[in-house]
Amino acid sequence: MLLYEYAEPALRPEDREGVISLWMRDDLQKRQRVQLQQKLDRLAQVDYDIARDWLAGTDAPGIFKLRLRGNVQVRPLCCYGPALPKAEITFLLGVTKKGGGDVKKNDLDRAGARRLQIEVDSNWRIPYEQTKEAPN
Repeated sequence: MLLYEYAEPALRPEDREGVISLWMRDDLQKRQRVQLQQKLDRLAQVDYDIARDWLAGTDAPGIFKLRLRGNVQVRPLCCYGPALPKAEITFLLGVTKKGGGDVKKNDLDRAGARRLQIEVDSNWRIPYEQTKEAPN
């Protein structure tokens, strides 16, 4: 699968950062980052049929979540495509949650709005590039 992530426009193209890269850097702990990076690396190596088994549906049409287990549950929200739905996944929003329950409705609404944006204009996304973990 080809992995992409939603990205806000920037004055200079080289300054654009995707929402998942920012979320991993700014909001996730090292263990969560490593776990998510490993899952994304594997996701990039599989085809649609396997990827489909790894993504869980949500209450929002066309929005899926990649599940990672832990004390704090990491739930990157994504969609297939939009250009090649059986070959691309675009990550739209990073969500973390503690305890049970599902992803909040406002997070699903935000991800849904971003999905619509990239369907209209693919310039709202950039290829996901693996970030190297800085040594401690």
